[in-house]
Amino acid sequence: MLSRKTLPEVVVAHLLERIISGEYAATVPTELQITEELGVSRLTVREAIKTLTAGNVVTIRRGIGTFVNPPSEWSSFDALMALSISQVDKEKASQDLVEVRRMVETGAAMLAATHRTDADLLQLEQSIEDMEAAFNAHDVEAFLEADSKFHELILQSSKNVFISLIFEPIKNFLREGKLKTSSVPETALHGIQWHKIILEEVRSGDAEGARSAMNTHMDQVILDIHTLSRLEQAKSQIAAQSK
Repeated sequence: MLSRKTLPEVVVAHLLERIISGEYAATVPTELQITEELGVSRLTVREAIKTLTAGNVVTIRRGIGTFVNPPSEWSSFDALMALSISQVDKEKASQDLVEVRRMVETGAAMLAATHRTDADLLQLEQSIEDMEAAFNAHDVEAFLEADSKFHELILQSSKNVFISLIFEPIKNFLREGKLKTSSVPETALHGIQWHKIILEEVRSGDAEGARSAMNTHMDQVILDIHTLSRLEQAKSQIAAQSK
């Protein structure tokens, strides 16, 4: 499931964004300055800086300041991923992430059709019911959690321990894009529709049918990303014209 960010993680993301944009090209502001800007505790800021330090994104020089290291020295997967995503068009980055999902999840769906248990099927059914309940309640966060749970259950139903491990590093980067598409009723309904189809293929034990259904679901996700991008561009143009 896609976990919600903790406060230190939010601060890390904020600082990384500023570092990657070049606003913090050489040094990071002091703990006090960050605390005042973001309205969080110094302990939270300290935890965030510790995370960036552990990933070699920054180096603390006691009594002098916190300095930004060259990206070539970074060892943090999240930081390098954020840097890579920043260097391509957002829509392209979202589509590339879906293609990574496609490679993993189509194979997982095939294995799930062969190895799933009755308990797995019950949990998959429940996740879809939770999606429908959240959709009817207009609860985007709950919908996102149930949507993500379905895909996590497909991975688990494959009974291959390495599949979930491979997927783990990109979960946080999927959240923002999935949150946007989940907020659009039409795309949310697409998710419910395809999850039901995938479930039936997995239930029937049809490995190729499950693979094909998941593959087509990923095609739909890319179409939804494209549609959402066009809508956002249109809104931006209208806003610009109204000024």
